Amino acid sequence: MRRDLSFTVGALSLLGLAACGQAASPDGDAAPSGAANVISETAASEDALAYGARARARLFGPDGERIGDVIAWQGRDGVLIEIAARDLPLGGHGVHIHGVGACDDVGVYTASGGHVGKDDGPHGLLHPDGAHRGDLPNLHVTAAGTTRVEFFSPLISVSELTDADGAALIIHTERDDWQTQPIGGAGARIACARFRPKT
Repeated sequence: MRRDLSFTVGALSLLGLAACGQAASPDGDAAPSGAANVISETAASEDALAYGARARARLFGPDGERIGDVIAWQGRDGVLIEIAARDLPLGGHGVHIHGVGACDDVGVYTASGGHVGKDDGPHGLLHPDGAHRGDLPNLHVTAAGTTRVEFFSPLISVSELTDADGAALIIHTERDDWQTQPIGGAGARIACARFRPKT
């Protein structure tokens, strides 16, 4: 899943982080609030990097139950990712994009492979020689077990999420310290969302 980047690889920008009492709708078809004002679906084209290209993935928890949704939009300089989830443990959790779109090994989720860009250098948003292209900020869960968060990453593209082997967004048990190798001490994988290859 390696590709040449046409922009400077730097730290990810966290656009917003807000927990709320509602997760995504069960069918996962509703766009995140305000999304229509940010990126028009009509802007998408056959170009894999087209502004507005979109990828969806259903989020599954440690028992294989659906616990939320993930939507990614292609912007001019990167990808906006929204995660809406319920029934996650309280506290901070590492979030990474992994290189294979596979969530079949329920509760383990190792079939998704390593981080996107893991062979290009060290892990960590705060590592002086990082980060992997699949590194994202931490997700924080309220006492109610719900979260809704938006991240922006200039390190990946929707075309990379939907290439021949897809990709997976993985949520870990612990928060990522953004420096420790190889995954920031984030622990086991407890949730998986598969981005399918574009057909």
